[in-house]
Parts: sequence; structure tokens; C-alpha cells
Amino acid sequence: MLPQSRVQRLAKKLCKELKIKLVFSTYKINNMLNNVEYTIPRVLQTHLVYKCTCARCYSCYVGETRWHFTICIRENLKSSHIYKHLTTHAPECKDACTSECRRFQIIDRDTQYVIKIKEAMYIKWSKPVLNK
Repeated sequence: MLPQSRVQRLAKKLCKELKIKLVFSTYKINNMLNNVEYTIPRVLQTHLVYKCTCARCYSCYVGETRWHFTICIRENLKSSHIYKHLTTHAPECKDACTSECRRFQIIDRDTQYVIKIKEAMYIKWSKPVLNK
């Protein structure tokens, strides 16, 4: 006997005037989540190969990071080949290239070990001036 007919029989015995109708449907939480697309914001992406191009002289640098992209940008502007370029060249380079500047771009993303290989490939292909 189905649960609905059992409940109806019990309701007839105890509450003669009460009519109960059970409605049951299965709905998996997974069905709700399949329609949701989640993308990680650019600044929080990790395990990536990035490229930084000077906004003034178009010198570029290719690197990889396991950290969040915003931390990578901040650290590069404090100490790296990019920092050396910005401090040794004309002040216009430093003024033109900031963390808000879109000169930092993500080239590729992958697992921790594959990004090292991809970084080397991108350096070989693009021959960036600041990587020397």
C-alpha cells in the first residue's frame, strides 16, 4: 500500500471531514547546481602564466605564479624584473604601469607543475625583453 493511501485511511479514521492529499516529488540538489555557472574572479585566479607589458615602452615580462593574481601583481610591482624596469627607466614607465593598469594579463592556467612548462614555452615563443 502506498504511503498516500495509508495516510488517507488514517485521516478518515481520526478526522472524518479532513481530506488529505500528499504531493511528493524528488528533486536533487545537484539539479539546482547544474544550472549555476561559477567563474573565479580574475584577481583570485591561481596557478597561471601571466604577461606584463609596460604601458609606455611595451617591454614585456612573462612569469608564472601559484598565488592569487592580485598578490602576484602587487609583488611584481615591489620587487622583480618589472620593478627593476620601472625604477631604472624613465619615470613615465612607473607612472604608466600600476596594479590597476590592464598591462597584467593572464595567458594560461593549468596545474601546479604544468604551468612551469607553459611559462618556459611562452618565454621561448615571445622572447620578452624583461626576462633576460
